[in-house]
Amino acid sequence: MNLSKRQEMILKKLLEEKNAIKVKELSSALGVSDRTIRYDLDHIDYELKHLNTSLKRTPKVGIALEDKGALKDLMSLWDTSSYVPNLDKEERLIYLGLFLALEGKPLSSEYLAEKVCTSRSTIISDLKELGPILEKEFALNLSAKKHYGYLVKGTEEKVRIYLTELVKTFLVYRRQGHKIHYLTSELESLMDSDLISNIRKAIKLCKKIHPFWLPNESYLTIVAKLRVLLLRIEMGHVSEKSSLASINHNREYEIAKELSNQLEGLIGLKIPQVEVNNIAHDLLYSNVKTTTDRHGSVDPKLIDTVYQMIKVLQNYISLNPDNIHALKNELISHLELSLEKIQFGIPNINYLIDDIKKNYFEEFHIAKIILKVFEEAYDVKIDDDEVGFVTMYILKNMELSERKKEKNILVVCCSGKGASKFLATRIRNNIPNIHINDIVSVFEVEEQDYDADNLDLIISTVEIKNALKPVIVVSPLITNQELGKISKALFNTDHSLLQAQLHHSKNLTKQLEYRIMSMVSPELGEQLMIKLSSVIHDFEESNRQSLVYKDDIEKPARTIGMVLMEIGSMIQNLQSRGYDYEFLTFWGLILHIVLAVPRWQSGSFNVEPSIEKYKKKYPDVYQEVKETLERIEVNFEFRIMESEIIAIMRYLCKESV
Repeated sequence: MNLSKRQEMILKKLLEEKNAIKVKELSSALGVSDRTIRYDLDHIDYELKHLNTSLKRTPKVGIALEDKGALKDLMSLWDTSSYVPNLDKEERLIYLGLFLALEGKPLSSEYLAEKVCTSRSTIISDLKELGPILEKEFALNLSAKKHYGYLVKGTEEKVRIYLTELVKTFLVYRRQGHKIHYLTSELESLMDSDLISNIRKAIKLCKKIHPFWLPNESYLTIVAKLRVLLLRIEMGHVSEKSSLASINHNREYEIAKELSNQLEGLIGLKIPQVEVNNIAHDLLYSNVKTTTDRHGSVDPKLIDTVYQMIKVLQNYISLNPDNIHALKNELISHLELSLEKIQFGIPNINYLIDDIKKNYFEEFHIAKIILKVFEEAYDVKIDDDEVGFVTMYILKNMELSERKKEKNILVVCCSGKGASKFLATRIRNNIPNIHINDIVSVFEVEEQDYDADNLDLIISTVEIKNALKPVIVVSPLITNQELGKISKALFNTDHSLLQAQLHHSKNLTKQLEYRIMSMVSPELGEQLMIKLSSVIHDFEESNRQSLVYKDDIEKPARTIGMVLMEIGSMIQNLQSRGYDYEFLTFWGLILHIVLAVPRWQSGSFNVEPSIEKYKKKYPDVYQEVKETLERIEVNFEFRIMESEIIAIMRYLCKESV
């Protein structure tokens, strides 16, 4: 029987229903007009004559089959599951565009209506909307001629870009569990699961030879681009000559060449040289990052430029040596790629730029200031997207801290590498006793391409299906509330933790009282303790509501108390050497420490211009304070800059500069 998918569906409904069905019921269920259903019924009736049966049409009752038994065996062979009776407008536009772009020849509105299983009038309305979209977003033209049909016109490059966007949409649909309706055999072939798997396998094999990293969004785009590239080669559509002949000197070309070899081995299709160049271009466009230098060495001018950028940065943000070293390497790697993209006129899109500007306004403008050094050195203009990437690297290094290895987590981030590192660092910085095993793409998790044996939790910026471990979904710029949710999931903490911390703080305060009393007269000690208890109590209350539940977290009052005990020991040592201090000295230093501890924990420090002067004039005091702060660094696992030594010495040496 020669029936369309919709006609097969009508026949199946007639077979399943015990009673007659009215035309209105069929048209409503299938999303087409009554007239279309009547035309379909006429065609079905004609085809049924070959089986010596027919439709029974009863006025005001409906339509039924004369002999259902003659059709049961035939219907069991039909696959009507791929038929979609009610595509919405967005879906129809996707399918229409795909049919037109794949065919490359004029298609009538009747043919398209049949393919999309809707009425001709609906198709004509959809095509009027599709035309401006193709022209505005993809530089393609949808031409229409009477008695001729609709045709998509454009260069091979533009057609590929459009097809890539459609394939990417279908890949997203599939990952999200949205049913892909294979209305034609061409579409089914395009989205063949085995072929898509082979493309992903080729990428994975290539990464073992030339280690590289792609953001999730770019990974999806590369898979879609490779699928379209293979399709166009199969269809005999030769790519226009690549304008990037010089790209064969770049690391992206080496990756593209290996990727082409892997694809040829897995799929058995020869990839022309011009297409290898195009793959290299796509990799460069997609922010591919490698773990090795692309030429074995870095341009000395770029190294000097980055050093100058960091020097300017230190006027606004204090960084410890580890931060400076890490930031230097990251900026060199990132800006080297940025220069390459500028050379080939490829935009560097930052999908988080609006969030960065909104939530990290100050850091964004600091990044813009330091990038002026880069602009002047290379005579280029940097846009806000690029400023946003550099902001992420600055934020990541501001958050950098030591980590403890107890709970093992996996981080899954769909944004760029800078955003992924920043997310991981934020988690590591704010939740103690964790170890981040790796930062991976969502596809690696869904394909179970990771070691889950020692994993406690997966933290992801997107929903994940079929994960081997529990998953918590967070925003790319993770909030304190989300950090608390992670900590609670890992350590199952509750309000009883707060009470235990407060009890411990009281014990520490008592020990601190004994220490202060041993250093000064009873009257002076009592005054100090009254003021100190009041300050710590107010500080503690202000932080109570914003407490993020963590296992073994250092509560502000507890941390301040323990730090002050170290400062007390330091003062005792200095007193034993003949240094004598008054009440105001003690009180000023205590207030300084109470306010300094939160700064130290967050990585913010004073800027002191007189470091060398104090070191030379008061070497004994300098050494004592330095050793005390080093003990505090070790005990509480946060860095303290040398400038903070001088800030404390200002109280102890009775000198202002």
